[in-house]
Amino acid sequence: MLRAPMISTLLISFGLVAQTPAPTGPVRLSLQEAIKTSLENNLQVQVAVETKDYTKAGVLISQGAFDWTLNGNASYGYSKSTFENKRFSPVLPPSSGDSKTDSKNLSLGIVKPFEWGGTFSMTYNPTLSIHNHQYHWRDAFQFCHNHALHRNPECQLHPISA
Repeated sequence: MLRAPMISTLLISFGLVAQTPAPTGPVRLSLQEAIKTSLENNLQVQVAVETKDYTKAGVLISQGAFDWTLNGNASYGYSKSTFENKRFSPVLPPSSGDSKTDSKNLSLGIVKPFEWGGTFSMTYNPTLSIHNHQYHWRDAFQFCHNHALHRNPECQLHPISA
């Protein structure tokens, strides 16, 4: 079998490398080499480097709270109802019929919080509603901003007319 001699050869060769004797006399280092070696092996320096990287990542995460946000929503609704009115009046006959409502909504918006506590937002919200074959279109744009000192945001609704 070829594997057994190969494995034992590898183990012996790694053992020989591991058993290389350390230098017995004093090691000559220049001042620069000694400083470099001590800094590479100093645990406090390694911790300081990791803490610096961790702090930088925390700053980036904190700044992410003030990024622009894009929001969107789409919805569709349909309803159909049948009605029947039975009147017990000799003058008015009974009536029956169908009622259908079809609505489509879309909402798009952006929001930007600021470091000083204010927020800026804009929303576009068109709506199409069809009720018994009658079309109703509403198109609106909303702009809001608030300041940290004000409790309620100031919003302005601007209907867009064609």
